[in-house]
Amino acid sequence: MHSNSIPLSAVTPVASASTRRSPELPWRIVAASALGAFVFALAALAVTIRSSHGQVVWSDGIAYFLYARSAIVDFDLDLTDEFAYLDPLYPPDSRAMEPLRKWSIRRADGKLQPPWPVGAGLIMAPFYAAGYGLERMIAALSGRPPNSYGLIPQCAFALGSTAFGVLGFWCLVLLCREVAEERVAYLASLGVALCGPLVFFVFFHPTMAHASSFGLVTLITLIWLRGWKYGTNLRSIVALALLLGIAVTVRYQNALFGILPASLVLKEWRERGLSLAARHGVLGLVACLLPVVLLLRGQFKISTGHGQTALAAAQYPIDFTSPYFFDVLFSCRHGAFHWAPVLGVGALGLLWAASRRNGWAAVLLLAFAAHVYLIGGFGLSKVAYGDNPLAPGWLNHWDNAPSFGMRYLTECAPVFAVGLAYLIQAASGHISFALWAVALAILAVWNGLLIMAYGLETITRSACLPYADMLTGIGTALRTLFLHRP
Repeated sequence: MHSNSIPLSAVTPVASASTRRSPELPWRIVAASALGAFVFALAALAVTIRSSHGQVVWSDGIAYFLYARSAIVDFDLDLTDEFAYLDPLYPPDSRAMEPLRKWSIRRADGKLQPPWPVGAGLIMAPFYAAGYGLERMIAALSGRPPNSYGLIPQCAFALGSTAFGVLGFWCLVLLCREVAEERVAYLASLGVALCGPLVFFVFFHPTMAHASSFGLVTLITLIWLRGWKYGTNLRSIVALALLLGIAVTVRYQNALFGILPASLVLKEWRERGLSLAARHGVLGLVACLLPVVLLLRGQFKISTGHGQTALAAAQYPIDFTSPYFFDVLFSCRHGAFHWAPVLGVGALGLLWAASRRNGWAAVLLLAFAAHVYLIGGFGLSKVAYGDNPLAPGWLNHWDNAPSFGMRYLTECAPVFAVGLAYLIQAASGHISFALWAVALAILAVWNGLLIMAYGLETITRSACLPYADMLTGIGTALRTLFLHRP
């Protein structure tokens, strides 16, 4: 390993300040990257607006946008009034309103209950508020009433994903610097960001919850890895747990990253005694549960059908046999490694790190495997689809639900990045840095072309997509764009 990196197996549980890698970032580069990201995001939004008849928010993002709107304008999180206002304005086949119409249910008291957690809307609410403030100013100058659902608030809300994407990227760099030299950290972070689904959800579908979730999870992983290497204190444990609780309110499956703070507490028990570990564990659990209890009450239930019992988060039933475990990774339909081979390389790097007796790598592998297991057992709501043997009215998630690649693994970007960084560093004596850079650049271009084809719908969004079909769809998209013919 390069002399500037720290062999993790040699690090003592509590290191002195002098052994810590400098946390300082090149702030001019950070600022420049943020500016470039926002400029690119505005350009992407312009394309989205033009291709979607003036609409930025669509798909599941409509619910998150309305949560933010309700919090800022109505000071609550009830979407009943928002739905009643919007529903008559959109035609029956509206792609923007389809998820909210299809997935929401009416409670006994007449209130609308969408299945999506409220956290994504809340943490994006400051961006909505900024857009709504600008909308009010422009409306006052124009002599018209402000539109709290209008394009300006929508764009401001979407730019929140850019902010969380920038936060997550620089946390990725710091995270990878813990296992590799600086240039490798940059390369691995860029590789995972540009060669997988992350870039799509930051810039091209920014009203979904994945970008904000990625920012939070990467920050959590960074705090955790430093705690694993250098030791923890009560403040870091509580901060880690509180961030985890917030992340769970953004996307339910982030609860699986609870493996990270739990591993720290177990490590403390082994190295520093039961009393300290128990105190940290209890206070951490309270900090984690606080946002979950406040914001997700009533979202989890036990459902039965066909003689089986299933846990359901909102309207998502889970088959605990995880019949699609390997499909999550390798399926030609939405397999993560099929769509983004760099993620598979990152997973191999993590396996290699674990084989070298790095405990942190084993913990990250466990968290990653838990996500694959959960996704492999997901079902869909009876509100939206037909019957499933798991329970009445449930359809397996793998029979529908189009997306760009395996979007449910977007939050695992820090896991893949640190594995890729470790592998690049470990293989430095056999594979040159330049070769890695060229290979990742090619994969980034390929991913960008896939995004273009996906946006133009020249590749399938829901069926098996072999590489030959990817290439054909990309060719069709290029001809459509540059030659104006299919």
